[in-house]
Amino acid sequence: MSSIWERIAELHRTGRDFALCTVVKTTGSVPRRPGARMIVFADGSIEGSVGGAGFEEQVKTAALEALAAKKLPALMSFDLWYRKPSGLDSLCGGSVMVSIEPVQRRTHVLIFGGGHVGHALARILDVVEIAYTVVDDRAEYSAVERFPGAAECFTGRPAAFLDDRDLSIYTQSILLGYSYDSDLEALERLLPALSGPVGLIGSRAKGTEMRERLATRGVDQEAIARLRCPIGVDMPTETAGEIALAIAAEILAESRPAR
Repeated sequence: MSSIWERIAELHRTGRDFALCTVVKTTGSVPRRPGARMIVFADGSIEGSVGGAGFEEQVKTAALEALAAKKLPALMSFDLWYRKPSGLDSLCGGSVMVSIEPVQRRTHVLIFGGGHVGHALARILDVVEIAYTVVDDRAEYSAVERFPGAAECFTGRPAAFLDDRDLSIYTQSILLGYSYDSDLEALERLLPALSGPVGLIGSRAKGTEMRERLATRGVDQEAIARLRCPIGVDMPTETAGEIALAIAAEILAESRPAR
């Protein structure tokens, strides 16, 4: 089995939320020693162990609460002795201090279209350390050499990429396609399936036309309402770089909420 750090790196790449629970200090008789780790996922499943039984369930509950509330890392102490006033129903007799560190999934933008704007956008996302995947059916515009910082480069039409794809790892999608049909094909699949924002480059008139077309294809209005067109913060834009900067600013604003 891979090490815990390899597993954490994999989870970062795929974008799953989890909490890392680590035994950092123990006294007396305890089931696990410092360094024991457990990963708790938002659905309640776990990997690894910090000791089992009721103690581990308490740690899992605290980790789930921290994930749901997006809390900062915290240290929690547990007495494994039922005779202590705050002790757990345990006969071990010792005490354990556990670090609970929620790890929220990183922003991961799904970009359809690797042309001039897509390339400029990717360069900006590289600088601000936001993950992205690029999809384009033109091999020269979806090459790894063109997007060395991409989590994935896929050559093919949107339908080929979206078939049996877990979209939960992507926090939002941007369509910068060169083809009306390609954009419509992607939107028809993305809007019902992706929970995050879906942006389409173009004018308000294009957005209105796309919404009407999607409705005739059976996409429900709640999903259609999440389509953004035009995209990007309101600023003067003309060049591909300027358009990309406006889009990146909007992505950054959504991924780093104001405090």
